[in-house]
Amino acid sequence: MLQPLVALIREGAEDGKRRAARALGVLAYNSEERSLRIADAGALQPLVKMLNEGKQEAAYALGYLAYNNKELCGQIIEAGALQPLVAMLKNGADGAKEQAAHAVGHLLSCNSEEGKALLLDSGVLEPLVMLLQNGSDYGKDRAAYALGNLAAHSEDRSAWIVKAGAMQPLVRLLKEGSEGAGLSLSAYALGHLAAKSDHRSVQIINAGSLQPLVALLKEGSESAKEHAAHALGHLAADSEDRSAQIVNAGAVQPLAALLGLGHGGASRKKFAAYVLGHLAKTSEEAAAVMTLASAITEGLVPTPTASRVGMTRILATRSSPHLLRIVGQERHRGAR
Repeated sequence: MLQPLVALIREGAEDGKRRAARALGVLAYNSEERSLRIADAGALQPLVKMLNEGKQEAAYALGYLAYNNKELCGQIIEAGALQPLVAMLKNGADGAKEQAAHAVGHLLSCNSEEGKALLLDSGVLEPLVMLLQNGSDYGKDRAAYALGNLAAHSEDRSAWIVKAGAMQPLVRLLKEGSEGAGLSLSAYALGHLAAKSDHRSVQIINAGSLQPLVALLKEGSESAKEHAAHALGHLAADSEDRSAQIVNAGAVQPLAALLGLGHGGASRKKFAAYVLGHLAKTSEEAAAVMTLASAITEGLVPTPTASRVGMTRILATRSSPHLLRIVGQERHRGAR
């Protein structure tokens, strides 16, 4: 199956090349094994050639080939994909800009610090911010994802992203977007921008992010809840004032539900526990959640702060009725 498709993107008619590139993207989606086989079959260079010709189907395919695949991310960059992707982001039609952002986002998700620096130096930042501001719902979604990956683990890149004007449109997307149209990924990007920065954390809170983040915790998809908890954790870190603001925004109860006291994904529990650990320093309610969670899950959550809170105080908090119902449910399950 692969060789005819690769032959088609090399030598086929224009419509055949487009269809073959899209088919390769579908085959690559969420499969590292198939992605490596597609690359081994010689698809990368003809796909990059299609990129240089402005064909958005090539960006679609390269994005899925890069998805969670560090080896192929490096090979795609070495094949010369960066400049045509940036050109497509800047000057392509709307659909082409979206697919270029899709590819750039996945390249950023798996690349080394050196690879991210190459992407930044290639001029990718400005067109991503423009797409975030003016693109379609899908374009904004892809731009938010790419900017979050660009910001991750880098103070310098995060500062450049804010300087380029990304913060306000990210918060606006958080407030006004819909699930599947950037809502979750705006929280993802804001979380990375907030990391280890008091100044940016204050800016993000002052821009009005707390209520929509708490709403995501309550009503978002599972991935949206995780991204919201990730953002709140970085906003709360090392600041009792910001922690108190997050508590006052109503975050403790949905975080308790996300923690699940024994149920739900490990990653979501990790983020919920991280936030609650910070909030417990200023909130008895958060400390109560942490203490009961620690007791019920046999040490799943490290709670140096919460461990000092006695059961009498736990039962006196306003979260007690909800938590005690959960405790009863857990004990009932354990007895069966």
